Amino acid sequence: MKKYNLVQVGTFDVENFGDLLFPIVFEHEIKQYLNLDKLYLFSPNGGTMPFFNRHVYSTSTLGDFCSKNSVDGIIVGGGDTVRLDGKIVQGYSESFVPSFSVWQYPIFVAEKHNIPVLFNSPGVPIDFGVYQKIVEDTLTIPKYLSVRDNNAKEILTDTKASSVHTTLDTVTLIDDVYPKEKLNPIFQKLKKRNHIEDKFIVIQVNDVQVDDANFVNSIVDLAKCINEKHNLQVVFSPIGYIHNDLHCLEKIYAKIPERNTIIREKMHPETMLTLFSHSSGFVGTSLHGLVTSNAYHVPVLAIDTQGRNKMEGFIRLCNFENRIVKDVSKISEIFNQFFFETPNYSKYNEERKKVRNHFKTIASHIINQDTNKDPDLFIKILNDFYEISDPNSLALTALYYTDTQSAVRLILPDKNGSYKVPIVRNAHKIDLAFRNHFSVAINSVTATSSNKKNIPFVLHNLAVKKSSGSIYLDPIITFSDLDGIKTLNLTIDFELVPQAQMAKSIKEFSDSNYGFSSAEEFREAAKQYRDIVDSKFWKLSTPIRKLLSKLHR
Repeated sequence: MKKYNLVQVGTFDVENFGDLLFPIVFEHEIKQYLNLDKLYLFSPNGGTMPFFNRHVYSTSTLGDFCSKNSVDGIIVGGGDTVRLDGKIVQGYSESFVPSFSVWQYPIFVAEKHNIPVLFNSPGVPIDFGVYQKIVEDTLTIPKYLSVRDNNAKEILTDTKASSVHTTLDTVTLIDDVYPKEKLNPIFQKLKKRNHIEDKFIVIQVNDVQVDDANFVNSIVDLAKCINEKHNLQVVFSPIGYIHNDLHCLEKIYAKIPERNTIIREKMHPETMLTLFSHSSGFVGTSLHGLVTSNAYHVPVLAIDTQGRNKMEGFIRLCNFENRIVKDVSKISEIFNQFFFETPNYSKYNEERKKVRNHFKTIASHIINQDTNKDPDLFIKILNDFYEISDPNSLALTALYYTDTQSAVRLILPDKNGSYKVPIVRNAHKIDLAFRNHFSVAINSVTATSSNKKNIPFVLHNLAVKKSSGSIYLDPIITFSDLDGIKTLNLTIDFELVPQAQMAKSIKEFSDSNYGFSSAEEFREAAKQYRDIVDSKFWKLSTPIRKLLSKLHR
């Protein structure tokens, strides 16, 4: 019987609870469907996997590794890793390179070596913006794309990814690896060391809001409520050491009765699991605190005051909508109202079944060696880089406003010089500006919907002062009436303004003010439109091109 060697790429080299569990669950579950020989782990830094003492290779060596070793499949994820903002977790440099290395680069390596590459339900935390086309072209390679919630799926399908599956975060099967009874001996020792009572609630928060007095006091009030109204002990437990959870928990713990306890020892993920599985409930900001507690049918309450789509995505997928707190001042009220109601686990159990089928699907693709080689892929991607960074491009930047977050798109003219602007993700307002030209005067705009209906807009021929002291025109076209519209068709009559003419226009503009009380006031208002897509990403475009070129020599 054939033995299979697989590579899994993620953030397995940092002290972050959930990230460390992905390969543990993957290895356990994939063995149900194929004869796994070795699972090699790759992460941006590499080194040793914290607590588990497993070797982790640096993703920079992935291409060379696949050249010298037999690899039957490359697995991407999980974790919040399909992104281009460079901020995966603390502990990595804030640049495009770590993000590139945990999902795009593995796809390119797999394409080069004709290896199946498959998504293990990673998260997609933010919109791809002007990089949409690059993502779209890259995602033509994997034969199986699975993300962990519908929020992530909406972002990926927005890039026209051919087939995206939604599969609950795979750590949800952690109880297969660590049944509660297996964890009992560990819990008894932890309980004794930390003076934990028989009945207790776990509270965890990260330090993002440690200086927010309202946040801290609201958690303090909740802890007192748990003590006084429900006669339960509170155990304050950090989860993400990389996120400095203990810092905020110490501040809260200092304000509550002595009956409660805080765990200061650095716990192995197995020890954290034993704490959650033996508790009477979990309240916190950690997605994987929620996921693992749910796995043991422990009641949960998610704290999401920052609008992170992974929290809402998990809650929505499992139909636990009354288990999330967005306004922390209401946390005690929500806790008292819903926490001790028995959750309806029917949807959750249904999603768990899909996770098992997810691993079966991955195994099938590996056994069949399903690949999708595209000989023109790298030409497409380099062309994407060129179109965005080309200083002579006539591209428009579309900034979309939604109820939750903004999104950015790059809109290129068609062969007739017109622009088709899609309305994405429930946008209620769009600002359009020329991507690279900042000395443009727009004379007229014609905007229609797909059924030829005229669409109202406001044209702002703004003037903005450069840091060098010179002033340039930065025209903005704003659409606010978008109900029922799927596509805007634009014809724009514009001209590049020579310096002398621009100076005259600026003086006339400054004199008239166009609704502003002073030229300085309108310049301040215009700042919000400046450098919408200025990013470290494109500063790295040259080394990225070199990397791609080296990869495909």
